[in-house]
Amino acid sequence: MLSVTDINGETQSADTQLKVASVSHYIKADEIKDVFSDENVKLKVETKNYNEQNLKKSYQVKLSKLQAPDRIFRSNFKDAVQNLPLFSKEEFIRKFPHDLYDKNDELKNWKSTLVFEKTQQPSTGNQASTTDLDLGKLDAGDYQLELYNIEGRDTIKTSQYFSVWDKNGLKANQKTFLTALQPKTEFSRGDKAKIYIYSSVPEALINIFVQDGSGKTVYDVQKMKNGKLEYAVDIPKDKALSVMNIQFQVVAYNDVQTATVNLKIKDSEQPLKIETTTFRDKLEPNVKEKWSVKVSGNDREKINAEVLANMYDMSLDQFAVNSYTWEKLYRPYSLVTMYDFRDNLLSEYYQQRIRFFNGNYVEVPQFNWFDRNGLIVLQGRASGVNIRGVASPAPPADSAVNTNIEEVVMIGAYAKKREVVAADKVLDKEDLVEKVSVRQNLNETAFFYPDLKTDSEGNVSFEFTSPEALTKWKLMFLAHTKDARAATLEKEVITQKGFSVTPNYPRFLREGDELNLQSKLSNLTVKNLMVLQPYKF
Repeated sequence: MLSVTDINGETQSADTQLKVASVSHYIKADEIKDVFSDENVKLKVETKNYNEQNLKKSYQVKLSKLQAPDRIFRSNFKDAVQNLPLFSKEEFIRKFPHDLYDKNDELKNWKSTLVFEKTQQPSTGNQASTTDLDLGKLDAGDYQLELYNIEGRDTIKTSQYFSVWDKNGLKANQKTFLTALQPKTEFSRGDKAKIYIYSSVPEALINIFVQDGSGKTVYDVQKMKNGKLEYAVDIPKDKALSVMNIQFQVVAYNDVQTATVNLKIKDSEQPLKIETTTFRDKLEPNVKEKWSVKVSGNDREKINAEVLANMYDMSLDQFAVNSYTWEKLYRPYSLVTMYDFRDNLLSEYYQQRIRFFNGNYVEVPQFNWFDRNGLIVLQGRASGVNIRGVASPAPPADSAVNTNIEEVVMIGAYAKKREVVAADKVLDKEDLVEKVSVRQNLNETAFFYPDLKTDSEGNVSFEFTSPEALTKWKLMFLAHTKDARAATLEKEVITQKGFSVTPNYPRFLREGDELNLQSKLSNLTVKNLMVLQPYKF
């Protein structure tokens, strides 16, 4: 935790959490799935420390091809593999040809042959935080990829299993009950999608259930050819549909397995977008501004929208952050039926001591005895200040203005006893006092325009006078159309003066005290300014 106090006495604190590990880094890699043998197998690899900072470190790559057992396994008892077999392996396979005999039949214990092993160097680009690992084209089959480093006695390692498929058919060494490959791309409305399904069950029949979310199901039955099925489906043109659900089902060996594929449909209608055409993120206080924004949609689409625009002091976000959100008035429902079977071993439990138990409960009513909703509790945290208590009415606006004016007058009186040299001109003390202007507009809200209307081209302009408070502002836009399309935009704006003096006044003084008054000078101009003859108490 770190705390910093500036010359004005304002304290800012920040803290962070650090993780400590016994090794310097870990390796993170993308998941490999749904890969064909005619494609290069590529993935992104990152080396990071345990505080999530990217490190450019080399690592070892080991690729092995697995030797799958020459049997088709069903999923009924995959989670109940025996540790001490009662039968010999030959007798067990004769009685249960499609169940796992022991732990050696599990994927992680399959025998393997080494494909290659190499050292992968990190990327050389300054901005590159990941490494593109290219495994090349691989033959159809099952593989294990291991990425590792060795530090002393520790091994930093990540591994994954993946399969490569041939579009022409299922290979003899692949013994899958049912696998459906998920297409990686999105489809436009009216396109035709192609899905690859594989099964090593001889002459398997595939039950196909096609659903578009409307509640209707199109049922079909297809026969596998060479352990493979290419299933084509038309993407509907209805704009209300955003996804298609297709389920493939195989029934064999007293088992039912279902694979689900969800086809993503591109949204042909682009969302609205707001962009500023005339805008400045740094303003002078008390200056009249005219800004313009543009609301756009699809290409050549004319947008008639209503725009809500406002800008307020961003420091208020320490208590409650404001943001614009827009909920669609109509959200199409998606009704999808799952045709998967999940029949497991059934168990029944009973309690001898409670023979008749209907499961009814008595709930104790809870009353709001103290009418807690009647009080507004204000809780928050600002820099160096903790707020907790019951909210009270705000002081009258006049008193707040008077307080600010007195503060500014004090600054003006203090400046009266200084002589300022700007460029090559010396200002008289009386002239300097006359040039000191009292800040009036210290509003926390710069502007609020709830019903701006765009023109035929989607443009809208508005004017405002920047407040005189030197702070950071939050600019927010919300645009919406008659058909409930909407877009939001947020930006930050700073009001600042070319030259400003921020004195650090003491809270109180005693008679006879010696004061060393510090001030902060901010010069954003191109001129050299100098303060002469400072006043001494």
